[in-house]
Amino acid sequence: MNIKDLANNELVKLCAQHLNNRSAWMEFYARFDERIWLVTYRECKQKRIIEHSVQFRQIVPDLVQDVYVRLVENNCKALRDFIGASENSIYTYIGIIAKNVVRNYLIKMGAQKRPAIDKSIDDIQSISKNWISKDKLNIVLNDREEDLKEQIEVILDRQLKGRDKERNKLIFKLYMYEGFSPEEIALQKKFSLSAKRIGNIISEIKKELRYQLLEQKMEVY
Repeated sequence: MNIKDLANNELVKLCAQHLNNRSAWMEFYARFDERIWLVTYRECKQKRIIEHSVQFRQIVPDLVQDVYVRLVENNCKALRDFIGASENSIYTYIGIIAKNVVRNYLIKMGAQKRPAIDKSIDDIQSISKNWISKDKLNIVLNDREEDLKEQIEVILDRQLKGRDKERNKLIFKLYMYEGFSPEEIALQKKFSLSAKRIGNIISEIKKELRYQLLEQKMEVY
């Protein structure tokens, strides 16, 4: 069975039944993580929980993690309860969970200082840290492709610093636009870097791009 060929509803069912199926959860992450981030971000903005990038970095990642906790707690009850009328129903369902997480956070926060979210699921954390889909930030949308590329170019020029700026920029472009893997990039002698190091560079740039693009309200879905 090729997990990538599964329909959304089939993938959700597989994840619900097998929490320890790493391949299934990697595919879940690749398909739905961006949606979780986007809905969480939008809800935080709407509820005026975040007003600038510092708050975004402090709050949104914790709430996104809490969404995953909701999905896997009680033996994946939230996923087992899911009944999709269509293949896209899971996006709405995940969005509802993300909104509820933000609203519950707002209620708990009240007039108090933001409480720390200390729950963790080893498998999900591992996926979040170590598995980043090639499509993670490839959010090209038809006629907006060139506009998005220009936005990314501006962000790269602004955020990348130091003597390795141009090198890291080229590495990311090879990954983003040419589809090269870190291993393939490492084979090019001009970089003299290990695949692991190149992967780390790409991951850090992608994280920064995500923050910046969301701050600019670039639509992903």
